[in-house]
Amino acid sequence: MQQARLVQRFAPVFRRAFGSPQTALQQRAIATATGSEQPPSVLRPIGSGRRVTPSAGEAGTLSWPPPQAVHAVSPLPETIQAWLMDFETNDPLEIIDVQRSVFASPIRTDIMHRAVTYERNMRRQGTHSARNRSQVRGSTRKMQPQKGLGMARHGSRRAPQFVGGGKAHGPVPRSHETEIQRKVWLMALRSALSVKYSQDQLVIVDNMNLKSPKTSDFARMLKENGWTPLSASKKP
Repeated sequence: MQQARLVQRFAPVFRRAFGSPQTALQQRAIATATGSEQPPSVLRPIGSGRRVTPSAGEAGTLSWPPPQAVHAVSPLPETIQAWLMDFETNDPLEIIDVQRSVFASPIRTDIMHRAVTYERNMRRQGTHSARNRSQVRGSTRKMQPQKGLGMARHGSRRAPQFVGGGKAHGPVPRSHETEIQRKVWLMALRSALSVKYSQDQLVIVDNMNLKSPKTSDFARMLKENGWTPLSASKKP
């Protein structure tokens, strides 16, 4: 009751000081008529890159769509140069452009080690095997009495501590296959090609057509071009 009386008592004072109160629609109509309307405020929700407006407004007053992120551009060209060689004579033919992302990528020795380990594990046969004490030949009879002889206690002669006994925790046939992600394997391949290119050991040929189908001619060509490790170590 006291608050209501205070409001009624001081209401004329506030009207003379601040004017009569107006609704939001009346204020917006007056601002539109006078040309002093402000654009609606734009808020950015927390954790979001999208801009939204809390009130209705023209689309031109909003920054939509949001600006895209600027990505760094490498100053290096996308291609590098390499010699194109003849397959039979190993003579240079022309200079070609190859992708820098493949033949000049960062060299990752750790990724190459993972790929080599994966390839070598795939080549393992996994046929190793050994007989345990239940598979070797011999009797399961107790060798000697448990007590009375003053000797160590033994059971079957097929125990691992005796000659001819079974193998304790021996190897069994199994697969040594491991897994590797395809992108990791491709990264290792790019690293290997980049190493060969940087060491000038990468040979790019135009085609692999041979005039003669004989294996001896093919082996002689590889030896003359120095493309086989046996050409330097094999005795004449």
